[in-house]
Amino acid sequence: MRIFKALVKLQEHDILRDLSLNDISQYARLVGHLKNDILLPQPLNQTDPSVPPEVLSSSVAGFLSDALEIDEEYIQDSWDILKFDCTTMFDISRFERSMGGERIQENGEESSRRSFRTRMQDE
Repeated sequence: MRIFKALVKLQEHDILRDLSLNDISQYARLVGHLKNDILLPQPLNQTDPSVPPEVLSSSVAGFLSDALEIDEEYIQDSWDILKFDCTTMFDISRFERSMGGERIQENGEESSRRSFRTRMQDE
């Protein structure tokens, strides 16, 4: 339900309303990969990965601005709207590593897990 509210808030924003679902997904993936860079400049008592910081550092905001082609002045707005939803994405890099090339037992047979993206491209 929270993601629905975030999408409504994005739609109400004059600039961020133009973000596609793909853009939002890319934003979430990038934030997941930037977890340590987001948490590093925070005071020690505010580095709980389950609680997103209020403000992004200028370096992270600049990177997201360049990567997503959004003016840097709107990156904080996007963070204010999406930070709680993206917090769950903080573990995405670990999730993606676990999906790529890991050997698992499936129905008694060993198989190789592939990333979601690879599976989708095959279909």
